[in-house]
Amino acid sequence: MNDLRAWLARLIRELADDEQTAIPLDPATVGVLLRIARDVAHGSERLNAPLSTYVAGRYVANRVAAGADEAAAIAEVEQAVKRVLAEDASA
Repeated sequence: MNDLRAWLARLIRELADDEQTAIPLDPATVGVLLRIARDVAHGSERLNAPLSTYVAGRYVANRVAAGADEAAAIAEVEQAVKRVLAEDASA
């Protein structure tokens, strides 16, 4: 996990123009995103996993821009993924 965090930190630094534009990514958020990707990869077509995390990121960014709490928006994504996967499982 340390290699993962180090790699992500390097990517964040590479994408950021300066300290002001660096994207914070705490361990709890990393855990939720990895859980979402895992659940999607195992519950649907594997290619949906990276695309789902992209969609999740865009959704969270939009919700935060609209004034929502980031953690609440991430929880909304997690619940939506569970609903969609449950629908797929029952179909």
